[in-house]
Amino acid sequence: MFAARQFQPVQRLSAARFPQAMRSYATSDKFSEKEQGEEAVYVKQQEQAKLKELKAKAEQQQKDLSDTQNEINKAEKK
Repeated sequence: MFAARQFQPVQRLSAARFPQAMRSYATSDKFSEKEQGEEAVYVKQQEQAKLKELKAKAEQQQKDLSDTQNEINKAEKK
């Protein structure tokens, strides 16, 4: 009467690349509280690493900008 449905496991690796996607996936998939806690820790670590990387990039850009401004000022004085 009913066709047997074949079980297909959810691919979790693709969601792991995107912290926000992983967070929503973890909460919508009825994970246990322990698993949700582990996901929250993982996502927090990933977000912190990304934030640290962006801060370093912003500092480097600020340094480059100030160096360029100093060069412009020196050139104008000549």
